[in-house]
Amino acid sequence: MYKFLKSLFYLFLIVLAFSGCRKQALDAFYGRPATLAPPIYQTLQAKTNFTNMLACIDKSGYTNILSTGGYWTLFAPDDAAFKKANINGATLDAATATKIVTYCLVASGYTSTAAGSIPTGSNIEVAQGFFTIVNGVTTPYAAYKRRTTYHDRVDTTTVPNYPVYGALAGQNIKVITQNTNSPFAVTGGTGTLLYDPNDFNFKYLPYFTPYYFSANGLSSYDYNFFYPTSTYTNSALNFNVLDGSVVNGNIICENGVVQEISTVPQPLLSLEKYMASKSNYSHFYNFIQQYGGLITYGLSPDATSVNTNNTGSTAPVYVKQYSNLLAFSPQNENFPSTGGSNAPQYGGWTLAAPTNSAFDAYVNSVLLEHYPSLSSLPQSVVVDFINAHMATAPVWPSQIGNINHPNYNAEPFRFNANSDVVDQAICSNGMFYGTNKVQATNVFATVYGRAYLDPAYSIMYRALSFFTSFRLALTNPNFKYTMIMIPDVTLKALGFSLNPTAGNNTTPGSGINYQAPGTNSITSGDAQLERTINLGIYQTPANELSNVSQPGIYSTVGLSSFAPEYVKFSNNQFYASGNQDNNTVVTVNPNYITCSNGIVYYPVSGNNTVLIPTAPVSPITSTIGQDIYAKGQIAPVNGVGGDPYYMFYKFLSNSLLWNATTRSIQGVSVGTDYTVFIPTNAAIQDAVNNGWLPGTGTGAVKAANFTPTAPSDVNLVTNFIKYHILNANQVVPDGKKTGNFVTQLFSNDGNSVLLKINNNVNAMQVIDGQGRIANVLPVGSIVLADHAVIEQIDTYLQYLDSTALSPNNPNPNKY
Repeated sequence: MYKFLKSLFYLFLIVLAFSGCRKQALDAFYGRPATLAPPIYQTLQAKTNFTNMLACIDKSGYTNILSTGGYWTLFAPDDAAFKKANINGATLDAATATKIVTYCLVASGYTSTAAGSIPTGSNIEVAQGFFTIVNGVTTPYAAYKRRTTYHDRVDTTTVPNYPVYGALAGQNIKVITQNTNSPFAVTGGTGTLLYDPNDFNFKYLPYFTPYYFSANGLSSYDYNFFYPTSTYTNSALNFNVLDGSVVNGNIICENGVVQEISTVPQPLLSLEKYMASKSNYSHFYNFIQQYGGLITYGLSPDATSVNTNNTGSTAPVYVKQYSNLLAFSPQNENFPSTGGSNAPQYGGWTLAAPTNSAFDAYVNSVLLEHYPSLSSLPQSVVVDFINAHMATAPVWPSQIGNINHPNYNAEPFRFNANSDVVDQAICSNGMFYGTNKVQATNVFATVYGRAYLDPAYSIMYRALSFFTSFRLALTNPNFKYTMIMIPDVTLKALGFSLNPTAGNNTTPGSGINYQAPGTNSITSGDAQLERTINLGIYQTPANELSNVSQPGIYSTVGLSSFAPEYVKFSNNQFYASGNQDNNTVVTVNPNYITCSNGIVYYPVSGNNTVLIPTAPVSPITSTIGQDIYAKGQIAPVNGVGGDPYYMFYKFLSNSLLWNATTRSIQGVSVGTDYTVFIPTNAAIQDAVNNGWLPGTGTGAVKAANFTPTAPSDVNLVTNFIKYHILNANQVVPDGKKTGNFVTQLFSNDGNSVLLKINNNVNAMQVIDGQGRIANVLPVGSIVLADHAVIEQIDTYLQYLDSTALSPNNPNPNKY
């Protein structure tokens, strides 16, 4: 037994010795390397200038977290930063200390890049996951914010006492902020919630590196605009963080990186809370909260459950959320990341808030010019007004006014950074500008806005807004227009109306109905109203229609695939071809309204006429031939009086070109542009006398032969008429179209025969093939036909065709 126990004892010693060696080997392989840097907390302890920050860490409960695992970047303010901020970490309460620590703490470890090196996805300068590739070269987006571990919690809030909030109005409730712009699946609740219970809407900490500034064309001006008493470092290693900078960067620790900074970051306010905290913007803020139905409070069982787990409270929690009609939610921190992503941000939002005085002045003079109260404004007006002050990207001070950095309405901010900005701030989710002027957005300031902001023109506005080409053109401040307004009372009398349910899934389209007076048939009025409105819109780069008291003629701009048409004016009256046919005019008030891109004429009181196109005249369609017929019936007496087109019409109506049934001209198509030059009766007689049209007699004055039978005379008439018609073109004395134009006449070799036009305002000359000049009679004599104009000239046009000359035929043919 003794020997057995002795052997067992020696065996135990051997096993013990072997185990010790094994543990030493394992420790040597798996143990903490002696060269490994200590964790973040111990690193701060080893230094002597972080006593305040360490005190904050201890009070916040983050001592163990920063002493052990994880992977973090800590923007750690040193003691000098605390002293400058007049903050004593040892005396801070736990809540404030926690705010400081969590707002300085970023998930994952990031180092800055040395000057001259190229940042990569692991560096603090880069927004991972966002890059461009040009010619095979990948360039990462530059980041300027990192997601911290701080977030706002559930607040007890008094819902504004506005009727729009129903039963919740004026009530104290628990509220959490919206944290996404996309509907998120919820467990029960009311309405569609923009809340992800897995996302705590963490705030972001801004910083400013040379890489970001260079990538965005920024300079010290942009930094100092927000931080005027700080120094812009322009340093890759000592980059700016808020109003301070990195003092000692890239301190590598076992569980992350420390960036020692010279400022004490405390959680920045969101754009919403910053604006709400400033009474100078309360009118604009309350406008957003009260009108347009853009904010809702939705009961969220998910948020309630999260809050119960965190606080023990069982009170229901509501999500305050902004409508997706707005450019962004000013309380949402997640741009561009969503749903729990840690992605560094390269962007952010921009909000410009007008001061109360600027807001009131604009609202009273513009938005409420024709509406009795803000509550009566259409939702679209409210939305467009707010969105004009929002941008879905950072707009730095040097970029204000640049169209490449537009607001949500796709226009540059129209305030001056140096003279119009009275307050500025970098917020947690974007840039804030307090301005002493309102953004005069294009949909209000342009000619388009005159219909948009006046309920008396709702049908006209519906057409302008529904048809894209109208809205795009008339809201463009780079082009100048003149527009004639058409009130609802006039359009309703013509049979137009609005379908109140238009625009939804069951009633697509513009919702503009048309019912011809005296009928029961209701159809879409889109095409008819489009052309009618087109007749009152003109592009006037030099304000050419600012005086319509004198006779003139002008072309419409031709929007929404409609060809331009001509409208005449005189004595502050306009009329188009249809008005001419119906003997009506549109009388306007000469005191026009000036807009940012042109002028607007209003009809005089009691005027119930619109500019109308050539309308069908039953049983004959109103055509160029019809208009010539109407002015060609009464013969002059002894060369005096009679209809101005009489002799031209007599030759035309007996020619091979005339269709007596439809009163149309062969080769002249309905809806195609033409210009018809009709010589006066005296000029036609002169053409007969000189053999350019058939005549009888041997004296100097011949009798016109309107019904020739000889083939040569028949062709003479046909060619004469064709040479007086410009093909596919309307040319009037407006000074715009000059040069050679194709007629309907062809030479013997098959080529088009041309006429030359010299064009000035109210003075136009037509030069024929013989170099002879015919003057167009005054504008008042011009007849507007269907997509065509008929103009009288003081002599006839001659063309000698020499293309078929031969020894047997030495004389050129007339025409």
